[in-house]
Amino acid sequence: MKRNLIFTRQWLVTALFLVIGLSSYGCADTASVSEDVAAPLASLTITPGALQPAFFANTTNYAVNAPTSATSVTVTAVPKDKTAIVTIDGFVTSQRSVTLGSPGSTTTILIVVETQTGLETTYTVTVTRLLSSDNNLSALSVKVGTTSQTLLPDFDANIQDYTVNVPDANAGSVTVSATKSDLNATIVINGQGTSSGQAIILIGVPGTTTLVTIEVTAPNGSKKTYRITVNHLSGDNNLSALTVKLDPSGTNLINNFDPNTTSYTVDVASTVT
Repeated sequence: MKRNLIFTRQWLVTALFLVIGLSSYGCADTASVSEDVAAPLASLTITPGALQPAFFANTTNYAVNAPTSATSVTVTAVPKDKTAIVTIDGFVTSQRSVTLGSPGSTTTILIVVETQTGLETTYTVTVTRLLSSDNNLSALSVKVGTTSQTLLPDFDANIQDYTVNVPDANAGSVTVSATKSDLNATIVINGQGTSSGQAIILIGVPGTTTLVTIEVTAPNGSKKTYRITVNHLSGDNNLSALTVKLDPSGTNLINNFDPNTTSYTVDVASTVT
């Protein structure tokens, strides 16, 4: 009996090594080993947002990007074992609203699943509230002193190019006022940052144009540039000279020209055609 027992044990050991050898020969590409968690979830969702990676019961760490407009997310965690207890951030519940921090911040949410037998698994979700991409203006105006100038076309956040015609020949500057849609955005006017959104821009003499650029940078870094072409109109509608000649080398028939005189009479011979 003793010899038979030894032989049987030796045969079992040999068979075991044979099975291990066959399993590791040529089968490595198709075999996969995953450790099952002790107390798995059947599903996990974060609203608004999407889990990264996609939910898999044995994956316990996730990331979620929530839109900047979201001040909270709703966590829904359903256990595979219906008798298991789920806690979300310490509260016994399978669904809970979690408040998020300011845009750009991260919030860590812990979901603990515990079975009736005491087995426990913790899932961790890190939610990032995205920074705003709003690089729009909500208002734009140009003034000479206290007089508003007409913006052409009318302001629209989606229109980036405008024209302003300044008729005041004595104007030496204009005041540009730009209001950002997102309070956390930044504004740069003609290369100079401005917290108020206002800038005084010097303009050229009548008959010249001045380009004003307003660059808006959203909290997430995306940029948009608005442009205003300021035309400084000339108020001088006078002539500086007026000449009437019978031939290019002849004498000017208008004597004593005056820019303020608008009517003149010239006498010529009847033979002049």
